[in-house]
Amino acid sequence: MTPTLGSRAVRGSLWLGVVNLVSKSSQMLVTLVLAALLTEGQLGAVALAVALVNLGQVVQSIGVYDVIGRTERDPRRTAGTVLTLSVGAGAALAVALAALAGP
Repeated sequence: MTPTLGSRAVRGSLWLGVVNLVSKSSQMLVTLVLAALLTEGQLGAVALAVALVNLGQVVQSIGVYDVIGRTERDPRRTAGTVLTLSVGAGAALAVALAALAGP
């Protein structure tokens, strides 16, 4: 790796770490606030929904980072297709969860 590429990789990794830290911290804060406001049954339903959303995010992003990071092609040329597939998978999961949700 060239120094420029290496420094860019480190900077990108640090940004990803910060994003994950902020995301999980805010999710934990919201859960604590909901725990104070909801009954046990309602909080259990919220916890189940959060778990399903997290699982959906994992399923939605399967392969996306591999395609971008490991392909020999220019990432700018494949970005549109990868974005379309990712958004499509997310939309399909959202529709499926909405269809399975109770009243």
